[in-house]
Amino acid sequence: MQISLSFRNAQLVRHGLQALDAEIPKISRKVIYNTTLAIVRREKEYPSRSGSRYKRTYRFRGNWKIVPYELGYRIENPTSYGHYVVGDAFGRGQAWMHVGIWVPLRQVTEEETAKLPDAIRDELSLAIRRNNLG
Repeated sequence: MQISLSFRNAQLVRHGLQALDAEIPKISRKVIYNTTLAIVRREKEYPSRSGSRYKRTYRFRGNWKIVPYELGYRIENPTSYGHYVVGDAFGRGQAWMHVGIWVPLRQVTEEETAKLPDAIRDELSLAIRRNNLG
C-alpha cells in the first residue's frame, strides 16, 4: 500500500513564501521607523505654559533626529539641555521644573513600543495578502 501527497501549484507557493521572506526585514524596519516617528512626534509637542513669561525658541522641537543604523533607528536631540526637559533613555535626569509638564522620553518610548506587536502583525497580514498567501 502506498500514498503520495503533493502540493498543487508548489512553485507558486514557494515563490510567495520567498517573497514574504524578503519582505519581513522591510516590514520590521518600516514598523520600527514608524514607531520612532510616533515617539518624536509626541516629544515635539510643547505643553501649554499659561502664565509663563518664557519665550519659546523651538530649538528643542527642531533638533529631534531619527538616525538609521544597522539594528534599526536611533532617536537623538543634540540640544545641550534636552535631557533636563524630557530625561534620558533610562528615565533619569529630568529637571524638577519639567516634571509633570513634559512627558519623559522613557515613558513615551514605552507607550509607543508597546504597540509594536500589533503593528507588526498588521503589516505581516498585508504582506501575506499582497503575496497571495492568505
